[in-house]
Amino acid sequence: MRHKTNSAPLPPRIALWLLKHMISRDIRYGALGDFEEIFATLAAEKSLLRARLWYWSQVIKSFPAFIGDKFYWKLSMGKSYLKIAFRTVKRHKAYSFINIAGLALGFTCVILIFLWVRDEMSFDRFHENAADIHRVSVYISEFDRVWPVISIPIGPALKKDFPEIIDSTRIYDDHFLLKRDNRQFEEWGGYVDPEFFAIFTFPFIKGDAENAFSSLHSIVITENLAEKLFEDEDPIGKTIQLNNAEVFTVTAVMHDVPLNSHIRFSFLLPYAFFEQRDRDPSNWGRFQTYTYVLLQNDVSFQEVEAKISGLLKDHGIKRGDPSLRLEPMTRIHLFAVDGSGDARYVYFFSIIAGFILLIACINFINLATARSSTRAKEVGVRKVTGAQRISLIRQFLGESVCLTILALLFAFGLVYVFLPTFNDVSGKQLTLESLGSVELLLLAIGIVLVTGTLSGSYPAFFLSAINPVNVLKGIVIPVSGRVKSSVFMKGLVLIQFAISIFLIIATLVISQQRSFIQKRNLGYDKEHIVSLPLPGTMQQQYLALKSELLQSPDIASVTAMSEPVFSISRSLNGFDWEGKQADEDIHITIVNVDHDYIKTLGMEMAAGRDFSEEFLTDTSQGYILNETAIKAMGMESPVGKKFACPTYEGLREGSIIGVVKDFNFKPLYSEIQPLAIMIGPERFNLCYVKLKADVLDVSAVIESLVQTWQKFGQNFPFTYSFLDDTFNRIYSSEQRAEKISGYFTFLALFTSCLGLFGLAAQAAERRTKEIGIRKVLGASTPGIVFLLSREFTKWILLANVIAWPAAYFVMNQWLQNFAYRTGLALWVFVLAASLALFIAGGTVVFQSIKSALANPVDSLRYE
Repeated sequence: MRHKTNSAPLPPRIALWLLKHMISRDIRYGALGDFEEIFATLAAEKSLLRARLWYWSQVIKSFPAFIGDKFYWKLSMGKSYLKIAFRTVKRHKAYSFINIAGLALGFTCVILIFLWVRDEMSFDRFHENAADIHRVSVYISEFDRVWPVISIPIGPALKKDFPEIIDSTRIYDDHFLLKRDNRQFEEWGGYVDPEFFAIFTFPFIKGDAENAFSSLHSIVITENLAEKLFEDEDPIGKTIQLNNAEVFTVTAVMHDVPLNSHIRFSFLLPYAFFEQRDRDPSNWGRFQTYTYVLLQNDVSFQEVEAKISGLLKDHGIKRGDPSLRLEPMTRIHLFAVDGSGDARYVYFFSIIAGFILLIACINFINLATARSSTRAKEVGVRKVTGAQRISLIRQFLGESVCLTILALLFAFGLVYVFLPTFNDVSGKQLTLESLGSVELLLLAIGIVLVTGTLSGSYPAFFLSAINPVNVLKGIVIPVSGRVKSSVFMKGLVLIQFAISIFLIIATLVISQQRSFIQKRNLGYDKEHIVSLPLPGTMQQQYLALKSELLQSPDIASVTAMSEPVFSISRSLNGFDWEGKQADEDIHITIVNVDHDYIKTLGMEMAAGRDFSEEFLTDTSQGYILNETAIKAMGMESPVGKKFACPTYEGLREGSIIGVVKDFNFKPLYSEIQPLAIMIGPERFNLCYVKLKADVLDVSAVIESLVQTWQKFGQNFPFTYSFLDDTFNRIYSSEQRAEKISGYFTFLALFTSCLGLFGLAAQAAERRTKEIGIRKVLGASTPGIVFLLSREFTKWILLANVIAWPAAYFVMNQWLQNFAYRTGLALWVFVLAASLALFIAGGTVVFQSIKSALANPVDSLRYE
């Protein structure tokens, strides 16, 4: 003991202040030295100010030690929580496996769909001016439809007359045959204005934008095309032949177009070259080219749209009440104004991912709550020894976060394994480098925090509230608590299976709609038809090619047309017909065909006759209209009546020789519209070859087609496709949606059954002694199985009451995207309920049988 200094007692306020601050904070860490000597000195001086100054000087000196001690204490507590968490995992392997597996599957789905959604949302955002680039489209109020193509003169006029528009560019794209020496490839490219390079960000490897179109015969190619045509040669200054006709000189090489661009091309040509060869480039009413504009960055596109909307009317195009619209480029891929976007699938798959993650969290909560009786004693003992409720909550949340982190690590491994398969199913080219993105890292952190907290919150607060007195009395959880937790758990099971049943119904409806599309009577026959493109000069060779093909005994008929039968889009107004009123006008879609078009495609005539070579006037004056066109014109007994179609040279007058029954010449998203069919060899772009139905060796027929093609198109590569395959590709998004939703629905159901299996196991474990007593008293195995499974079965049946209305509403809205759609049949809902009940029931029954077959002696030996 050190020497004590005699002094008068401190005033009460000084003594109290010293005791409150010095003793409680610093002396317990040994940072202030000999308290008695300091106390005596300060007491002699009776100075509160000096006491305070001395105290804070010591606090500053001891701050590093104080912080270090605090950090060590926190680290020790964290280490303790980790030990407890991993011991719990090790001790309860089955429970931990179900939790980790369920969470890992949920995380895997979330990560995969996040990568897919991020790719979908990233389209066209790589352009430096992406926010200010807009596509110009035209809205025709008569049809309540938007066309993304407009007339040639609009682009330059917009740039000239509206100061808010900095630049504009036109794009006309198509397939072309490119040839260099003995190497030739069919590639997608287009004609663009020089402003294209200023508006869009497509970097150059060689050459520059300023000299890219130095002449009308300049061509800019991508890196990939340069490698295919020139291999290791420098392509600059070299020539390329286009469609075996015009020769162009390479002036620049660009990087390959990113996959997340809705504008695709392998080469670019001057739009002036296309405009020079167009038959009517100044026609404001002929819509055939895409146009993009760059707005000033401080201008609202809605304001500019309002100013330009009447431009067509100002130039005399008033029929159909057309108006121009602006479409933000970053929305084209998902929210295209013509309805071609797939935003609904982004929402749909995102919701599925959220559902699966929610199911996994419910598993965690349910199993943790079911095991509350096992851990109640641990909580009671810890509370008796002084543990605070907040520390127990931290412990349980810490365990939850640890399991979540472990599940996330497994999820990244599963993503690594399944990403190639997911790419095949989704049609994407997602790479493993995507896993290292900042967005995914933030997503992972968010998943761990949100899921860990959400999953562990109820067990943490539920278990930490247990009264230790009840535990020590042998009352692990009061009856009221057991009832509340039981209702809560069953409610979560109800939500789980309601989600699973909803997803099953959604998958079945998507599959049913796709099947409906494939089996629907389209009004024409798409089987056994081979489609051959007619590039360049092959259009002039068509008649000779047709004559040669018809000599084959395996070919039934041959025809040609300007557009595929399932995608006819050329629409005009300004038609004239017998009985037309002065103020009457309608838009009619036009297709140019060859003789035997109706015959080759197996269409049916509603009135009149087909085109015939016996009637020479059919080629220049004959028209066949569909039933919808006849109704739109209000015409009765149309055969033989006058009809005239607008052309570049004026009205092409003729008469209606027949009426074909309505057929779907557009994807089934759109209703059938008025259609006029006429002979027009100058517009033939592809040829249909109808094979006889009894042909056994299709490959031999294709080989004969190749040989015939080489006689007439030696400079063009032979490419073909079957009409039914091409038709199915139109609905590839529905096919992908069906596959993806099917896989994820299976995962959701599997995850739900994992949790149900765990709950059944916990229920059987809690009722082990009851089961033993019942067996001793003569209960049968089926009776015990029924006893254990009836509660779960009741809740699964109740889940249908929630799932059916929700699924009906959502899927009915989805079907509205199709003009021709299947109905929501009752069997779909019944089948979904049966599948869920069968799978879930099988899970519970398996565990129940296992418990029912156990020897009752094992459960009663200690009673």
